[in-house]
Amino acid sequence: MRLLIDVDGVVADLMGGFELFIRNKYCLELRPREITTFHIANSPAHRGLHERIDLDRNLEEFLALGDVYQLYVDPVPGAEDAIRRLQQRPDIEFAFVTATLHESPESYASKYRWLTKRFGRAPVISCPSGQKHWFDADYGIDDRYDTCQRWSQAGVTPLVFRQPWNEAPEGVRSYDWEEILRVVG
Repeated sequence: MRLLIDVDGVVADLMGGFELFIRNKYCLELRPREITTFHIANSPAHRGLHERIDLDRNLEEFLALGDVYQLYVDPVPGAEDAIRRLQQRPDIEFAFVTATLHESPESYASKYRWLTKRFGRAPVISCPSGQKHWFDADYGIDDRYDTCQRWSQAGVTPLVFRQPWNEAPEGVRSYDWEEILRVVG
C-alpha cells in the first residue's frame, strides 16, 4: 500500500509556529484553531488582526527565515507516533508530498531538515500544491479539501486531515492520525 502524506498542517504544525512568530514579533494572539479558510486573512476571527498587521506579508517573512521549521514548528499532535507506526509496517510505503512555495523557496531546505530529523530518510516529493495528484498512491492525506478532490479524481483515495481551514463542505468526513491508522489497517 502506498500513501502520500502532506507536510504542513498534517505532520508539521506550521500555523502553530506562525502563531508563535506573531506573538513574539507583535505581542498579539493569532489563533490557529480559528483559521477557517485556507487564506488566513479571510478567516472571520482574524480580520481584525489582519487590519492591524498584514498577515500575508508576515507569513512570507516567517517562511523566509532560514531555519523556520527548526525555530518555530512542532509536529501535529499524533503525527510522530503515527509515522513511526507506518514506518514499522513492511506492507506500507509512503512519501511526504509538500507544496513548493515560490514566494519562500528558503523554507524547503528547513522543511526537509525538519522532516529528516523527526522521521528519518523518508522520501519527500516537492511540487506545486495543484500537482500533488500527479503522483500515484492508494491514499492521499492532506489538510486541503481541494487537494483531496484532485486526488479522488485521479483515482487516489483521499483522507481529509482534520483542520479548521480545510474548507470541506458540510458532511465530508475528516480524519485525525488515529483514525487514519485505522483506515489504512
